[in-house]
Parts: sequence; structure tokens; C-alpha cells
Amino acid sequence: MRYDADASSLMVAELVRENAEGLRPVLGREPRPVELYMAHFLGLGGAKKFLGAVDSDPGQPAAKLFPEAARANRSIFYSEGLPRSVGEVMAFMRDKVASAYAQGPNATADQSLEMAYASGSTRNERPLSEIPRSLPSDSRRPSMAETLRATFGNGSAQMSRASQNVSAAYVKLKAFGL
Repeated sequence: MRYDADASSLMVAELVRENAEGLRPVLGREPRPVELYMAHFLGLGGAKKFLGAVDSDPGQPAAKLFPEAARANRSIFYSEGLPRSVGEVMAFMRDKVASAYAQGPNATADQSLEMAYASGSTRNERPLSEIPRSLPSDSRRPSMAETLRATFGNGSAQMSRASQNVSAAYVKLKAFGL
């Protein structure tokens, strides 16, 4: 599956659907893209805990609630060496998701990498020109904004393309007895 983009996207779409189903009762509404991303980032249980903390006490240090995630993702849980609150982490992640949407459908993987490098959000300290590119520069892949819109939808009541693909995949898997 690692090299099958269609299969990977179907699996991601199914995970997003499951996370949305798990978050709906907690939120009392449809989850927003940043909340779905938090479920991806922290796992569904972690996202429920995190979103509850944002609701009940947004000033508490996020690293104390999620020490393992904080150790692995210092740039998210700390700013200039100081711990971020759960409210600040939520705002940081909201900005990251909004930035992905704002890049629009014409942003390339190279542009996304350049933006990440310029913002200091990469862990690689080498110059951008030394970072190997995984795709030839003439390859056209969907941007993060396109992927987010296809996966999360645009807020309309219609089923997203990803949800339709997941449903079709389940029908096929069931037909094979899987």
C-alpha cells in the first residue's frame, strides 16, 4: 500500500471517517478540519482528551497532558523553549491547517516544502537546495488543500469524493469476503 496512492487515500479517508464519528458525540457537531487533524496527530482518544482540555482549561500546559507527543514534536508543544498551553497548541494547529487550505489547488509539493523551511518548521537544518526531492519537478500531485477538501469536504451536506471512494472500497472488500 505504501506505493499505491489510491489505496493509501482510501485508508486515510476511512480513518478520517472513523475519527469524525468518534468526535461527533464529544463535540455535539461535525468536527472541523483542525479537530480531525488533531485526531490524526494524537489518535482519537488523545484528540478527545485534548479537545476536552481546550474546552475546560485552555491555559494548561499541553506538554504535561501529552508528554510523549511533546517530546516527539517540540515545535508544536513549545515556542522559543517555553511550553505552549493547550489553547496555544490548538491555535498553532488551526493556523497550520488554514495555511494548507490557503495554499490553494495550485501549490506544489516544492512550494509547501519551501514554506515549511522558511517558517522553521522542518527538523532538517540543511539548506533547501540540499534536501533531496522525492518527485521530479514536472510531476503534478494534488496539493494539501486539494487533499484536505477531498477528504474533509467543503462543509456541504453532500458526501465527499473520499467518502464515496471509501464506501465503494468497502463494497468491494465485502464482495471478496474481507
